[in-house]
Amino acid sequence: IEIFNDKYAGVSKITPNFLYNRFDILYGDNFEILKITDNEQEYFIPFTIRKSTCEIGLWLTDISKEIFDKIIDFIFENYSKINRIDIGSAINNYDTEKISEEINYWVDLPNTGEEYFASLKRKQRYNIRKRQENLEEDFKNHKITKYTKDEIPFSIVKQFFKLKKQAFGKNYHISPEKYLKKYFVTNAYTIEIENEVAAIVFTSEVNETVYVENVAYEKKYSKYGLGIMLCVNMIKDVNANGKKQVFFSSGTDGYKKELCNCSRTTYSMTINKKCSFWTFIKQFILKK
Repeated sequence: IEIFNDKYAGVSKITPNFLYNRFDILYGDNFEILKITDNEQEYFIPFTIRKSTCEIGLWLTDISKEIFDKIIDFIFENYSKINRIDIGSAINNYDTEKISEEINYWVDLPNTGEEYFASLKRKQRYNIRKRQENLEEDFKNHKITKYTKDEIPFSIVKQFFKLKKQAFGKNYHISPEKYLKKYFVTNAYTIEIENEVAAIVFTSEVNETVYVENVAYEKKYSKYGLGIMLCVNMIKDVNANGKKQVFFSSGTDGYKKELCNCSRTTYSMTINKKCSFWTFIKQFILKK
């Protein structure tokens, strides 16, 4: 186990290579890459340090308990100021002191969008087609639009804020420009009905992966299933553009289970540094 010299070359070797494991995107230059060699297998694991806390990027990463323990020991031994390590959504339960479980959902994309749609359950395919037919009958002038990063109108982000407030009472207290930057939004998909944006999907694309950053829709059109309809459209679009995986992250939203062909129970955890009584006293005095 060692620090990989060229960390920016190392990021391309991270698996899975999506937003939450790309610390170069999340944290700028404040990251390093660990290279672990186990027999003939190589792992490239990102980590970042903020004050006395280290975060390690192991989202949906499958490593053994033995390698995991080596990583933890390496961090604590080589960075004396670190007293806590945080890890989000790892595939394996490493029996740490503080741990929480969640289910992560994603789509492994086939060769075409049509193949993806055919892979959905028969009832789900029927419901999507039927709702789309109803939408076309009731609103012939509806349209679906894709915007890339530099094209996303701030008016769409403002509408997103409005829809989230209506549905969940959520206030972001942030400008549209800062929202797009903070959450690394690279694309926006919308459904427009009668000159009103009625559904929005924000995504973050990294190489061959896509992360669904957020979904919002107008509740008065809920019978049309606009959120699911727009997600299917987005998945077909990224499939046609050579993407291999679409990550929906964790959560209890029903649409994730309906749309995704992969899911795993994952574990988020905190590991606290164990130290002797005298080390604890020394650290306490230094803090004073």
